[in-house]
Amino acid sequence: MPRSICHALIQLGVNEVHYMAGISVMASIAERGILSFNALERAGIVSPSLANPDVQARRGNTRIVGIELHEFVPLYFATHTPMQYEIEHRNGFDSDDLFMLDVSVKQIGDLARLVYFTDRNAACSNVEFRDKPEHLATIDWPIVQNVRRCLSPDYKARKAAELLVYPKVETQCIARIVTRSEGARQQILRFLKKPHTPVEIDRSRYFK
Repeated sequence: MPRSICHALIQLGVNEVHYMAGISVMASIAERGILSFNALERAGIVSPSLANPDVQARRGNTRIVGIELHEFVPLYFATHTPMQYEIEHRNGFDSDDLFMLDVSVKQIGDLARLVYFTDRNAACSNVEFRDKPEHLATIDWPIVQNVRRCLSPDYKARKAAELLVYPKVETQCIARIVTRSEGARQQILRFLKKPHTPVEIDRSRYFK
């Protein structure tokens, strides 16, 4: 089923999905791939969550086919998500400490054991978890792909539709790492082994 979902996404023109990470977890990602919230805890990797604690608590009480939501890696279909906006506008937060990872949908289809998707943020009370390609039509693609600044709660929820990957995102799925500055790029290069994922500077991927 992961392959059929990912093939359908590619047919829709969705070739990459996106993940945000702070500098504290980038060494782990370079070595192990993108781990789920629970997997990071089991591995003893200190990774302060970028997400709002209340949102994380709601996600922690959610299950998909008997598996905790926190066992899945959450990826966004969109860039410039409401969560990214909130993170970048926190008092004292340095956007150079935020890294964007672009993840290959094809590679996810080849390597993941389970893939689900949502039509809105997975912490919403009215979210649906789906695993059938025909249900990709429930995602509001015009909002996901075209709206950069969401003002209403409904737009924010829909913009944050997710692709959920179990049990992890392998390193070979990561197509590129995007940073905001040369200084941030040099930080990442210290973690990477040769040959490594391309690391690019692109300020347009950031709000600030």
